[in-house]
Amino acid sequence: MSTLSNGLVQQNMSCVETFSASEMPAAGSPSLEQNQFNRTLPTLTASTSPKLSAAVISKITLVAGAYTLDLTAAPNRLGGVQDLTGYKLVGIQITNREPTNGTFTIGGAASNPYEPFGVAGVVVEPGGSISKYPHLTGATVGAGAKNVKFAGTGTQQCELTMWFAAP
Repeated sequence: MSTLSNGLVQQNMSCVETFSASEMPAAGSPSLEQNQFNRTLPTLTASTSPKLSAAVISKITLVAGAYTLDLTAAPNRLGGVQDLTGYKLVGIQITNREPTNGTFTIGGAASNPYEPFGVAGVVVEPGGSISKYPHLTGATVGAGAKNVKFAGTGTQQCELTMWFAAP
């Protein structure tokens, strides 16, 4: 199985807010850029804590509104599979590729559920994205915790990135 050399997570949201002349002090610019909460998390490597060891990076396409990802036979970037048994989730990001309709629900499957967002799962709105970085606090992948369920309608698509640390 391949190994990862490093991973970088950046959380960025910024906007420019324009004020009317009556709202601004005499010598101020009418526009302010809002970006003070942006941050870059520490780069993860094979020697950091948490240690970055494996990834699932895939475009998921629903079939009849459903897809189950088995983490003991997860896709790798070369078209093969990788067994993540014993690994723990470091981070997950899902982007809903449907721009205007079709929410996704991501959660544990009915059998052998792996629940990256807890028992209730999470809904990703059209065109939206959601990320979570539990840094090893989630379940270990194994026979009883291996299946992630994607639910929606029709043949929607999402982009999935999951990072794992080896035991």
